[in-house]
Amino acid sequence: MSQPLTHLSRWNAFLAQDKKATRLLLEPGGEQSLTAARALTDIELIIGPEGGFSEREVGQARASNCEIMRLGPRIFRTETAPVAALAVLQFLYGDLS
Repeated sequence: MSQPLTHLSRWNAFLAQDKKATRLLLEPGGEQSLTAARALTDIELIIGPEGGFSEREVGQARASNCEIMRLGPRIFRTETAPVAALAVLQFLYGDLS
């Protein structure tokens, strides 16, 4: 019987996937604001769990070419962060403007 996947093994498997999309990890301590993201047509947003990502997870994401972005000065709940991030991206680069 195989061992169940742990959070860390799922995270590592996710980061190892070969993706053409630009990966944007949202983190309150991100290097730049999501509004500074360049216009992209293929984005994969990575939203953390309640309590955020660990420093190790952020480092692993950075090493896997994820861009570490922040969504302003507020810390959103896991349920609302995707909606807010998608609204910002749609306004900036989609058809909401």
